[in-house]
Amino acid sequence: MSTKSINNIAAQTHAVDAFLDLARIYLASTERLSELALSAARTTLDDCASATQAASRMINSRDLSALNEVLGQPVFERTLAYSRNAMEIITQGQQEAAQVLSQKFPLAGVGFPVTADWNAALEMFTRGVRELSAATAANVTAATDAGSKFAAGATLVPKKAA
Repeated sequence: MSTKSINNIAAQTHAVDAFLDLARIYLASTERLSELALSAARTTLDDCASATQAASRMINSRDLSALNEVLGQPVFERTLAYSRNAMEIITQGQQEAAQVLSQKFPLAGVGFPVTADWNAALEMFTRGVRELSAATAANVTAATDAGSKFAAGATLVPKKAA
């Protein structure tokens, strides 16, 4: 086997290792985001059940407006916590991916013969990370907007004079 063939095999093995490291980061980040979303959904469902039970025990409209105020702030705070946690997961994943890429390919394109097939695979992975980041950012924005609207609605409930 020629030296060129050995170097090419080593380079391709190096690229496969880098791709596998990036895939692990992508999957771990996706798993953490999924766990966060499921936890948020579970908490929201529990809170909704508690609010429904509390509302069924309300006697007058003053009690109902107090319920909105009591529930609005915790929902808003949980929404902000969810947003922070989601962005932390995404940022950490991006930092880990950047670290892997900088370690595996310190001078991208210099002395490393990447074939067209590997370029396509790396581009697909990069596109997946971008789509995950965009979807998460959209979800965080939607959750924050919903929490803000709910909290704003809780404070805008007109109170009747006694």
